[in-house]
Amino acid sequence: MQITLKRYRTVEDLICPYLRIRRKEIAAGTIRGWDSDGNTTEFSIREIVDVIRETGIWGYTDNFGCIHYWHEKATFPSILEFFAHEIAHNTGKPCEDKTEEELRADEYAKVAVQAYDFALRINQGPCKPFLRHE
Repeated sequence: MQITLKRYRTVEDLICPYLRIRRKEIAAGTIRGWDSDGNTTEFSIREIVDVIRETGIWGYTDNFGCIHYWHEKATFPSILEFFAHEIAHNTGKPCEDKTEEELRADEYAKVAVQAYDFALRINQGPCKPFLRHE
């Protein structure tokens, strides 16, 4: 599958088709999700948009191999990790469980970041790694 890219001008422009909502629904809307402890909770869409804006890059992959994304002032390592994660969704056999699939994509991104760091070190000689993934 050929992977394509579609960049959005604003976070709101990106999140509306992702959540299948209209722009005016962002202010009052909520969605269900999981907190850091794995408990089901509701999140304000406005808060989610604000967090996305703080991260500097966010997006999703559709069923046709297109990565829909927004970015603004994201660091190079963040951009690399983001795209590696999204490419993972289009590579290999995806997990049926959504949480497991996200974890699989996260691992793929960690591998890509580490490989890139190794390639830089070999290409540029011994140096301190500039990419850190905790």
